[in-house]
Parts: sequence; structure tokens; C-alpha cells
Amino acid sequence: MRQQKKHLTRLLGLMLWFGTVFLANYVGAESDVSAEFDVGTGTRLNNELFIIVNVNNSIDHMSVNQLGRIFSKKVKKFDNEMASLPVAQKSSRAVTANFNKHVLKKNEQQLKYYWARKMFSGSSKPPKSLASDMEVIKFVASVKNAVGYISQKPKNKKVKVITIEP
Repeated sequence: MRQQKKHLTRLLGLMLWFGTVFLANYVGAESDVSAEFDVGTGTRLNNELFIIVNVNNSIDHMSVNQLGRIFSKKVKKFDNEMASLPVAQKSSRAVTANFNKHVLKKNEQQLKYYWARKMFSGSSKPPKSLASDMEVIKFVASVKNAVGYISQKPKNKKVKVITIEP
């Protein structure tokens, strides 16, 4: 009886390990990044993508890699040493799919898996998710260290658009 229990425990462990490896390979693969995206201007065909920060933040440009690391919470500060607070939009929004594909280089499923692993390990939670461009603009305007993405050029004078470099 004890031998069977040991065998079942070992079998269950192997099944869990193979399942994790399968998910990591299937869900964790990076999606293709189209060459149609011009990260310098934030434009991809007819879709617009603007990265905004509070007007009091001294940052005026950053690399697409640095932006991805901030939104993945791999780094917690901007290059100017100010703490960063990324804010996203709901996953159902087109601007979010555009941002995820071209900046984070992941699709929705890959991001769900990424954040599930991060939360399970207790290391971090995904960025706050807001419902619209206007909510992101209001949030970034009121929080000095916030950074967000929107689909239209903002008219609010309390935020500024930063340049994203390749």
C-alpha cells in the first residue's frame, strides 16, 4: 500500500512537471512582431498608440524595451530614478492588443499566463487596468510617476506624450 502511494505521488509529480513544461512552451512563446510598427512615432498603419506620462515627469523618451520592462514590472523605476507606476487598459480594447503585441511582444493568453506565474510566486501583480483612454489620461494627470498608453493624442495639458525609440 505504501509502495503504491509513493508510486502515485511520483506519477502525479511527473504529470505536473510535464504539464508546466507544455504550458510554458505553448503559451510562453513570443508572438511575431510586425515590421509595420514604427516605434519612433508610435504609429502602426492607421492605429495610433501614444505613451503618456505626467507633465511633471522629466522623462521625454524611452526605448521600447525599457517600456516593456516597466509594464512587465521587471524594473520599478524610470531612467530618471523616479518610481514608475504603469497603468494599462482593459484587455478587450484594441489599443491594448496593439500595445501588447508591439511593446510587450505577447498576446492576451501569454500575458495571463505571465501574470498568473508572477502572482503565484508573490513577486508582483499586473498593472492597474482602466476602462478607457480618458480614465488613463485622468489617472496619469493626477499621479506624477504614472505611465500609460492611449489610442488618441491627449488634449489634457497635465500629461505629455513621450517618444518611444527602437
